[in-house]
Amino acid sequence: MVCVMASAVCRDGEWKWKMLTQLLNGQVCFSTQDHKPCNPREKERIQNAGGSVMIQRVNGSLAVSRALGDYDYKCVDGKGPTEQLVSPEPEVCEILRAEEDEFIILACDGIWDVMSNEELCEFVKSRLEVSDDLEKVCNWVVDTCLHKGSRDNMSIVLVCFSNAPKVSDEAVKKDAELDKHLESRVEEIMENSGEEGMPDLAHVIRILSAENIPNLPPGGGLAGKRNIIEAVYNRLNPHRENDGDPGEAEESGTQGKLVEALRQMRINHRGNYRHLLEEMLTSYRLAKIQGEESTTEPAAASTSDKHAGPSDPAADTQTETENHLAEIQRSNEDSGMNEM
Repeated sequence: MVCVMASAVCRDGEWKWKMLTQLLNGQVCFSTQDHKPCNPREKERIQNAGGSVMIQRVNGSLAVSRALGDYDYKCVDGKGPTEQLVSPEPEVCEILRAEEDEFIILACDGIWDVMSNEELCEFVKSRLEVSDDLEKVCNWVVDTCLHKGSRDNMSIVLVCFSNAPKVSDEAVKKDAELDKHLESRVEEIMENSGEEGMPDLAHVIRILSAENIPNLPPGGGLAGKRNIIEAVYNRLNPHRENDGDPGEAEESGTQGKLVEALRQMRINHRGNYRHLLEEMLTSYRLAKIQGEESTTEPAAASTSDKHAGPSDPAADTQTETENHLAEIQRSNEDSGMNEM
């Protein structure tokens, strides 16, 4: 039997896919190569098409150098389909299937950003020994990558062959004992907080990370059990949502809106994203300089200002952030009107 594998170039947002299989001896026998713009072969094609690679992206915007769609990167005159800034050409490999093959993993950026081939195989193998629910195993992978710090798209497809790891009573027992150990440790840490008050979750994680905890999921480590830790912490600290300064929550909300507006601007303007952002920053700096130069007021105005009290730097920063957000949103709206 022949297993044909292609490094997928289909995209949704900025998803790229990578495929690998594992043998019984725990070694990765095959994996596709990432189509990164900074790879020498990919970078050469991009530059020959008149483009550039900035911040590891095609023209500072696109994180993958091969894809279906993205026609804005495929309109260089005199260049064939596979010579454009972004190529639709896949890499195809034929591999003879063996009885020892255990499983195939197909996953996108967010997974591989925080896990190597070997780490992911070890983690999946260990989870298959405690559950035969493939959906649950895939959810564990995504959650673990999220807790490892991944901030890119995360999707995974797991295909198990007949030789895939089976549920082991011993593995299930060890996993249950690990969960109980983590639960008791979190309870101890929170109970011993004393006069310092209820510790935050990050403090609890730091303490556990410094301990030599046995039987953590290989390839996942403490991040593979973050859900257990959070569940106990949330149960013992039910008023966590009310902790902190309300002003911090408002500031966090504004930052979230700013990040979302930047994301929309990048989608709308694609290849011109970096250039447009630089223009906006330049305009902002010029406006700020002009504003500082025009702040000299008559003495009478200065005297009246004394009764108004000192200005609030935090409020000024908040106003500046909101002005940036409004400007970016106007840019996104203008782009939407142009596309219509």
